[in-house]
Amino acid sequence: MRRVQLDEYMRNLKPRAAKVHMVSSARWGRPLPRCRPRNPTEESILTYLDCRRWQKALAEGQLVKLGFRRYRLNV
Repeated sequence: MRRVQLDEYMRNLKPRAAKVHMVSSARWGRPLPRCRPRNPTEESILTYLDCRRWQKALAEGQLVKLGFRRYRLNV
């Protein structure tokens, strides 16, 4: 089996990965991810909305709880 040094592998992979990311995001017309952290108000509102969406999916049967931290998606 061929041995690979992790530092060397990451050094070679990083420029290619960045290029692939830029090309794919440009091709699909989506903006790049946010670099600025969210303010506390925005973060709390988004967390609240996400919790409500999760509860609604459970109530409507789109998600089924199988156990502790285990869910199944019914689509």
